[in-house]
Amino acid sequence: MKNLYLLYIGLLLSLLMMVLICGPHSCEWGNGVYFGFGVLVFLFLLLFPFLHKSLSMGQKIGSALGIGVLWLILWVGGFLLGDFSILCRLF
Repeated sequence: MKNLYLLYIGLLLSLLMMVLICGPHSCEWGNGVYFGFGVLVFLFLLLFPFLHKSLSMGQKIGSALGIGVLWLILWVGGFLLGDFSILCRLF
């Protein structure tokens, strides 16, 4: 179980590290890479609780939902704090 928590923390920290990498390059390639990496991390975070054998199905679903909400908060917060540009070339 401890290894699973370390994996969760590592994935969430890697999401925050991608903010630092992709934020300055948001007009060229950063938005697409950050979105794709965020979706990949989200899928892994939802998958891992169901691979854990000692949890009941209710605990697995609750854990996946809790981790998913934490991911959403970090992903949107990273998008806002990373100073991503949405409208790069309007005119």
